[in-house]
Amino acid sequence: GNEISISGWGYIPNENAVYSDTYIELSGIDKKYEFLLNRNSRPDLKQFTNGKHITLSGFVGRIHKSDISPGKYKVSIIIKNNGVVGKKTMQNEYELWLL
Repeated sequence: GNEISISGWGYIPNENAVYSDTYIELSGIDKKYEFLLNRNSRPDLKQFTNGKHITLSGFVGRIHKSDISPGKYKVSIIIKNNGVVGKKTMQNEYELWLL
């Protein structure tokens, strides 16, 4: 397809997930992109942790491939919450080809 779909969950410990904004960052050799993701309810997470409003720590989003140049990218999830920033970078690089 013409889109890349993203979904998952994440939170910053001791911070209220209601106030979090979640982004995906794609970092290439000479380009960096950051896209805001939509909040997604995840009631299933309540059984794993008792974080503040943890059920609101889910995220979903779509990126149009035309918004990104072809190349290899490191992928990170960034969560910003009232001045506190958490960032998790995936171990592998991913290559994007436009077909």
